[in-house]
Amino acid sequence: MALPRLLALLMASSCHCLEMCCRAFQKGAELREALRRWRRPSERPKLISISGRAPGRNNLMCERCGVGLYAPPARSFCQECPEGSTPSADRTTCEDCPMMHYSVSGMDERLPCNLPLAVVDNRCVWWHLPLLALGLGALGVCSGLVFFWIHSRKAKTKNIERILEEVYMELWDEQPNTLDAYSKKLYGLGLRKVNFDQHISGMRALQSQRAGVSIGYLLSADFAQLAIQRTGKDDPTFTDMKTCFWLSEDPIGEDIICPRDGRPGCALVDWIPRRERREQTHFMSWTWKYSLQQVRSALGTFQENLVGPCYFFMCFFANNQYRILVEESSSGSDNLEEVFETNLKRIGRMVAILDTWDQPTYLTRVWTVYEQFVASTIQIEATVGRCWNHPSFPKLGSFAAFWKVEFIMPKDASDHMQRQIAQGSDGIDEVIEAISQVDSEEAKAWSIQDEIKVKSLIQDSVGFDHVDAHVTNVMIGWIGGVVRQTCRELLDRARYEKVLKKRDRRQAAGDQRRKRMSL
Repeated sequence: MALPRLLALLMASSCHCLEMCCRAFQKGAELREALRRWRRPSERPKLISISGRAPGRNNLMCERCGVGLYAPPARSFCQECPEGSTPSADRTTCEDCPMMHYSVSGMDERLPCNLPLAVVDNRCVWWHLPLLALGLGALGVCSGLVFFWIHSRKAKTKNIERILEEVYMELWDEQPNTLDAYSKKLYGLGLRKVNFDQHISGMRALQSQRAGVSIGYLLSADFAQLAIQRTGKDDPTFTDMKTCFWLSEDPIGEDIICPRDGRPGCALVDWIPRRERREQTHFMSWTWKYSLQQVRSALGTFQENLVGPCYFFMCFFANNQYRILVEESSSGSDNLEEVFETNLKRIGRMVAILDTWDQPTYLTRVWTVYEQFVASTIQIEATVGRCWNHPSFPKLGSFAAFWKVEFIMPKDASDHMQRQIAQGSDGIDEVIEAISQVDSEEAKAWSIQDEIKVKSLIQDSVGFDHVDAHVTNVMIGWIGGVVRQTCRELLDRARYEKVLKKRDRRQAAGDQRRKRMSL
């Protein structure tokens, strides 16, 4: 009984094991078939990744990208960021490293690269330091060379300018060999011959335009003899000289090249001896109607109190009268506004010569009236000369005043005005009345062209009445200064005479005492 049941139980167990084995075999076959299908890409299932994730190793689910990796949306795998960038926090993109930082493959960190190192191609390197030092050294050498070249060029330029200034001063007394030594120096400094010649021509032209005649030459016997011989008169006027100097058969300066335009026919200032011409220091306001002795007498009075050299811009000498009178190719009023005002401002001092105080010719000429007006409006510097010229009276110097022009007269006219002022109020009123007769509208000029031009300038600017009033005030101001100066000099003279009388009385008293003692 027991044996059959045991056999039956064994049979049942065997059947169950066999069934389990069959099932296991069947599942194994299914797995093998599934693996074969998995190995076929066309039958493999596709997983769509989420941003920052990618299919895992078993392709059954998406996993977060690892360190240093990122996955954009719809990308089925994770990848490394390019050099110089690291994955973002959600690993969906890459972010560039900030300045002075770099990245390393397989890392999320941005590593700093501190000075003096530098980031080059996502590398923190040091080899740039020698190159930088070499570059800075080369730059320093180049800068030094450039600086040396600029400094050398500036030094040469300064030397050239300094030598040219010396040449300019030497040209006033130019001799045949004056330029030889200077030309060698300038050629050695790199100045070309053509430029040197241009500089010399420009200097000669400038000196000709700015040259003034010395007061010594105007007072010299040579000029007086020239004027007397040419005119045949003992005391010719400058109008007489004009005819004999330039409108005769042999005009003065006809064969001399003018430095200003390079043509024959020069200004009188280029004809006189070189020692008698220098840079202008005073502007002379006068008329050609004056006689030689009137001008010489006035300048002689002026010279007594003169300090320093004196070279006049005197139109008779300074303007090229050969062009104006002989060729008639220019006139005294050409570019009047620019030339006259420029010269007056550059020179800075005016000396006005009056032939007399009683109805002076000076106030009837349009040129001199215009010169007075311009001089007073641009406010040039001036002083008032000493007017008392008694030989027994000591020189007291000049009396400075804030007037625009220095007026001078021949000695006879000056003495006459002194006597008139010394008469008191009536005499002063008479002098003021005489010098107040200014009428620019009726003033005349030798050249009708000049007269029209000057009057047009006056009329188009401020008008004749304004000019008349302005010049009258200037003349009255001058007389006021002369009156003050005369009073001061008379007072000083009275004191001086008082001292002399007191000294004489003391001397006489002493003589009497000695005489009594001797008795």
